[in-house]
Amino acid sequence: MNDLFIEILKKYKSKEFHIAFVGAIKAGKSTLINSFLGRNLTSISVTPETAALTKIRASKDKDYIKLKFYNKKEWTNLWESIDESQSDIFKREYLALEADKIKDKWVGTEDKKISFDDQKEFKKVIRKWTSSKKAAHYFVKEVEIGLKDFSLPERVVFIDTPGLDDPIEYRSKITREYIDKANAVLVCIQADAMTGQELSTIYRVFSNTPHNPGKVYVIGTKLDNLNKPLIDWEKQRGEWLKRLEEDACYGNKELAKNNLVSASAYMYNMLKQYDNLSEETIDYELEPMTKRFRIKNIDDNLNKLLDVTNIAKIKNKIENEIINKHEIIFLEDIKEHYENIKFDLVNIFQNIKSENQELLQVADEDIKEIKNKKIESLNRLEESKKEKEELEETLTEVKNLTRKRSNELSNYIEDLL
Repeated sequence: MNDLFIEILKKYKSKEFHIAFVGAIKAGKSTLINSFLGRNLTSISVTPETAALTKIRASKDKDYIKLKFYNKKEWTNLWESIDESQSDIFKREYLALEADKIKDKWVGTEDKKISFDDQKEFKKVIRKWTSSKKAAHYFVKEVEIGLKDFSLPERVVFIDTPGLDDPIEYRSKITREYIDKANAVLVCIQADAMTGQELSTIYRVFSNTPHNPGKVYVIGTKLDNLNKPLIDWEKQRGEWLKRLEEDACYGNKELAKNNLVSASAYMYNMLKQYDNLSEETIDYELEPMTKRFRIKNIDDNLNKLLDVTNIAKIKNKIENEIINKHEIIFLEDIKEHYENIKFDLVNIFQNIKSENQELLQVADEDIKEIKNKKIESLNRLEESKKEKEELEETLTEVKNLTRKRSNELSNYIEDLL
């Protein structure tokens, strides 16, 4: 309770408005963020990439990256988490990258900020610290990226998180905690499946926004993986809405419909770079995706293809319903957290009062029992006194009688003599 209260105070003191992108490993979080940014900055790959929690915000000056490293205690906790999870994958990759050689250089290091003029170097350094394929990423717990041409209000921050099913419990715990603290959450679920794990993720997010479920958006990512994206998604969407309309989620059919959208961020990002793509990339990566949407000629249908990715729709939705209203939502969150804390404190004090009342009742019962035992003891003492007096009287009578009989016997003997 105390830790939660401290975290909330830190968050509101910083006045940051967090829009968190969460989901399982390879759910398409980083790719979706890149489509919002208009450039490929966050790490993407066919393997799990985002290893460090990454904050993205507007910069007043140059592009920059700010690094926050694990201290020695946190590093010890991370390794204990690894041992408990019995994750051999982490240890094998750690050894393969020879990360231990640079551990002492970074663990316990003060925060570091680097500014950039060169975009290639900027991207290279971002990947160094956020990609799971780079040794340096092991030692940084949070990365902040500042973009000079990013049109976000100063307070608003995008958060790219490690996967909720990260094999390293310590990292997935960081993501779960950010879900609790986020002002808005984009839950990324692959459009071709909603398993028990994805449902668990969704339910957890909604459990932390009971008074304002409208802050949660469920994004069906990787739409282009479906055989017939537009037709198949409508079927999937109908099934998903049955879950999301429940009281445990939106509790409202219209709100569920509004906040459930699909996206093909990877195809969008490729289309935006279409003029710079190689023929091989177009032939073997882009065209197979566009054909699933039943669109063949990319040159003649570029705008149509961009439209079916839904990225522009999602960006407008987030901007109009969250970013433009972030100050109002921020204040509502403060009020909600205040009410939650007040509710928790009232329950705590009521429990303390109840426990104290039980203790007083027990104590009162004990006092009564002691008094009763004292009375019983006094009564027994009085009875003992009476018995003693009666015994003494009896003994006196016996003595007197014995003395009398003795005298009579003595006189009788004398008469005989």
